[in-house]
Amino acid sequence: MLKTVIGNAGWLGLVQLLNYGLPFLTLPVITRAFGSSIFGLFATMSAYAAYVGLITKFGFDLTGPRRLARIRDDASAISDCVSTVAVSQLVLAAAASSLFVLVLATVPVDATWKLVTSIMLIETIANSLCPQWVFLGLERLRDFAMLQFCVRLATALLIACLIRTPQDLTLLASIYAGAAIFAAFGSFVVLRLYGIRWRAPKAATIASTLGGAFGLFASSLAISLYTTTNVIIVTSVLGTSAGGTFALADRLRQATSGVMGPITSAVYPFICRISGRDETADERRAKQFFFRTIALVSAVLSTTLLLFSGSIVQVVGGDGYQDAVLLLRWMAFLPFIIALSNIFGIQTMIPMHLDRQLTCVVTAAAIIGVAGIFVFSRIWGLNGAGLAVLGVECLVTVALGSIVAQKVSLRSLFFSETRSFLRPKGIDTPAA
Repeated sequence: MLKTVIGNAGWLGLVQLLNYGLPFLTLPVITRAFGSSIFGLFATMSAYAAYVGLITKFGFDLTGPRRLARIRDDASAISDCVSTVAVSQLVLAAAASSLFVLVLATVPVDATWKLVTSIMLIETIANSLCPQWVFLGLERLRDFAMLQFCVRLATALLIACLIRTPQDLTLLASIYAGAAIFAAFGSFVVLRLYGIRWRAPKAATIASTLGGAFGLFASSLAISLYTTTNVIIVTSVLGTSAGGTFALADRLRQATSGVMGPITSAVYPFICRISGRDETADERRAKQFFFRTIALVSAVLSTTLLLFSGSIVQVVGGDGYQDAVLLLRWMAFLPFIIALSNIFGIQTMIPMHLDRQLTCVVTAAAIIGVAGIFVFSRIWGLNGAGLAVLGVECLVTVALGSIVAQKVSLRSLFFSETRSFLRPKGIDTPAA
C-alpha cells in the first residue's frame, strides 16, 4: 500500500518536474526574448485560452480518478468510463472553442496576436484531453511519466535553441501546441496497450457523466476566476508591463507549489479507495503520514521562496522584473496555505462527497477574489494584487477547514494518539 503510493508519487514527481521544472528553466529565455510587455500580453492571451481548457476538463481530473479507484479490476467498466469521458470532453471542447473563436474575432488585436492565440487554443485543448487522470486512477504512472519526459525535454531544447526575439512568438506557441498534441495522442496509444478499448457511449450516458461531474466543474470554474483571471485583471487595470511582472511572480509561485503535486496527486486515489468504509489502522496512519509530509514540505517551500525571492526574480527575469520581488514575497506564503487547502478540500471533502459545500466555498471566494484584486490593484498597484491573492487563499483554507472540522477532528487528519512526527507508526517504508 505505502510502497504503491510512494512509487506513484515518484513517477508523478518526474511528471511535475517536467511540467514545471523544464518550463522554469526556459522561462529566462522567454522573458528576455520578449520583454515584460509582450510577455504580459502572451500570458493574458494564454489565460483567456485556459477557460476553454477548464470547460474541456469539466472536473473529470477529480471525478475520473475517484471513479476508476472503485472499478480498477473491471476492464470493461474502465473502457466504458474512459470512452465516455473522452467523448464528453470532445463535445465540450468543440462548443467552447467555437465560442472562443467568435469572441476572439471581436478582440482589438492584430492578426499576428490572433494567430498566436488560436495556436494557444489548440495547445490548451490538447492538454485538457490528455488522459493523465486515467493513469492516476489506475495508479500506473510510469509509462505516462516516460512519455512526458520525452515530450517536455524536446520542447525545452527547441525553445532554448530557437527562441531569441519577439518575432519568435508564433514559433513559441507552435512548439507548445505541437508538444501538447503529441503527448495527448501518445497517452491514448499507451492506454490502448493496457487493453482499454474504444466504446461508443450513448447520449444518455454522456449526459449522466456530465451531470455527475458538474459540481466539481463549478468548483474548478470558481477557482479559475480567482487564479487564472488574476493576470487578466492586473493587465486591464495596470497595463501589459505590470501584467508581465505579475505573470512572472505567479509562475514562480506555481512552480514552487508544483513540487507538492506528485504527493497530493498520488495520495488522492488512495484516499478515494479507503473512503466510504472503515479505515484500517495502517491506512489511517498512512494517510496521516502523507498529510504531515505535505504540510511540512510546503512550509519549507514557502520559507525558501520568501527568503530568496530577490535572487530568484533576478535569475529568471533579470533587471526588467524587479517589481516582481515584493509581489513574490506576498505570494511566498501560498504554497503552504494552498497545501492545507488541498488537504481539507481535495483530499478530505471530495472523497467524503462534500462536493456541494466545496463548490459553495470556492464560488464565494471567486466573487471576493475577483472584486478584491480589482480594487486592491487599483489602490496599491502590484502589491495590492499580491495581497488580494494571499487573502482569498487564506479565506478558502479557513472556510474548508471549518467545514471539515464539523465532520472529523482536524488533528486526526495529521496525528494519532501516539505517533512520531513523520514516519507512520507500524508501517515500514520500502528499503532504498
